[in-house]
Amino acid sequence: MELVWLLLVVTEVLLILVLYLNLILHRAKRQLEEQAQQLQQLQKVFGAFCAGSVELGNQVAQLERRVKKLDERQDQIDLHTPENCAYSQAIKMVRNGADIDQLIANCGLSQDEAKLVYLLHNTSSTANTPLGQAGTNKGGNQNRLNERQE
Repeated sequence: MELVWLLLVVTEVLLILVLYLNLILHRAKRQLEEQAQQLQQLQKVFGAFCAGSVELGNQVAQLERRVKKLDERQDQIDLHTPENCAYSQAIKMVRNGADIDQLIANCGLSQDEAKLVYLLHNTSSTANTPLGQAGTNKGGNQNRLNERQE
């Protein structure tokens, strides 16, 4: 009978051990599933970061191209500064019928400089009007300048 009791005790201990190991296995499986979900989330976040970095790289490249174009444009503008396009050239242009916008575009004059050259050297019937009287001439240069400003 002792042998039966001994077998029964050993069986109970083994059963308890199997249940404990099953519990440990179940917990490990749950942890593994949680870690797999976290890994998937991290992969999604990493993918988003990668996509964002690619987009950021594209934007940086675009900005670099834009800066290069602006540098080139600045160089072109520097070639058309008033020092390089003499006022005599602007005067000739006005006498040939150029307007203020053309003076600004071709000679690099500021708007005020272009207005002054235009007022002083326009060959129309009102061109010889003194600068101080330009505002009193109803059909004159001042009206044309005001129209341009509007």
